[in-house]
Amino acid sequence: MLYKALIFFAFLFPVVIHANGSFIITEIMYNPEGSDTKREWVELKNIGSSPINIKDWRINDGTNHQIKNDIHPEYFSVLPNEYVVLASDITTFLNEHPGFGGKIFDTVLGLKNTGDNIILLDDNKVIVDNITYPPSSGGDGNGKTIERAPDTTALFHESSQIGGTPGRENSPIITQITEEPKLKPQSPPTPELVRMTTSTTTDTSSFKIDKPQDASSTTVRNAADPDFQQTRGIIISEFLPNPSKDKEEWIELYNTNNTSTTLAKWLLKDNSSHEYIFKDLVLAPNAFLTISQHDSKIYINNNGDELSLINQRGDLVSKIMFQGKAPQNRSFARRGEDDWAWTTKPTPGETNIIVSPPPTTKQTPKELAYLDSTPEDTKQQPPSFFPNKISTPLLSILIGLMFTVITVIFIKKFL
Repeated sequence: MLYKALIFFAFLFPVVIHANGSFIITEIMYNPEGSDTKREWVELKNIGSSPINIKDWRINDGTNHQIKNDIHPEYFSVLPNEYVVLASDITTFLNEHPGFGGKIFDTVLGLKNTGDNIILLDDNKVIVDNITYPPSSGGDGNGKTIERAPDTTALFHESSQIGGTPGRENSPIITQITEEPKLKPQSPPTPELVRMTTSTTTDTSSFKIDKPQDASSTTVRNAADPDFQQTRGIIISEFLPNPSKDKEEWIELYNTNNTSTTLAKWLLKDNSSHEYIFKDLVLAPNAFLTISQHDSKIYINNNGDELSLINQRGDLVSKIMFQGKAPQNRSFARRGEDDWAWTTKPTPGETNIIVSPPPTTKQTPKELAYLDSTPEDTKQQPPSFFPNKISTPLLSILIGLMFTVITVIFIKKFL
């Protein structure tokens, strides 16, 4: 009876246990869309600071299953921050994820669609990680996985990407905004060119927002069409065009509507004909969606580019163009109607925060003269008609002359 009670509470409150904290389960495909046969997989990550050898490790879903790779034994050494995938069938997995280039291992998986407990054990059968997931975590037959939150100690959430993110960083959580969003759908904006100038010359940029009806390559639709107005509520809200080498570009969308919008067959493209076609994805009301460069294959030009969002009927829904050099690791973020700015605090999947770099004030030579360590009485003072100091010999001569003149005047007057 006690055992059954423990199982009940395990599924009611998902458990996450770290045995050594260095190797964790980060993503699970437990119920793919359609048949589960040979299509289940689990992603692991080395979050430690040293390489870890996982040879003879096992995964337990009720039964211990050894982790194998007879073709690439070198894969067993997993580097810090590296991901690996345990697949129930390697060939099936690679066919469904043709862009995957990471380390993959063969194992037996029989994950329950009604929830299950997964245990990772090392070669000494010591528990490395232990998680329990219920179907309420998401990913239940809709083609998505469940992913661990970024803090690695929280529970799992449904991936925002169809097919998940095997071998790379988990997708950002689509944030629901509880307060009324600041970005509300309004009438179509008038094309306007605005000069955005920051404290350094390399950050000088301009941007342009076009009316959706102005796109010659797309269908012109009546703006009064309610379906068109509903899709108009999906906007490009932020993007990172020039990240450092350890990061990647991304583009963020935001649903300003109070209803969900299906993005199936929508198109996101840049000015160089790079295109990303959305699959069956529903964007919740007042929610964000971040598309990484890895998924979109869109490479934003650092010296200026144009991003366009087009719905399934060919209507131009949102468009933004920026000009000038994109500063590194700063995103271009929407802060209001027709109002964009560079920010030093990118916020993919969250409300935009505009943080400008500190001003770089240059001191003039005059300011430097009064900020140095020269004693006050030796600083150069403004020129004066009369000298500030007179040498002692010169003062004696002047006094002598004055006394002589007075003496001569006195003698002439009284003699």
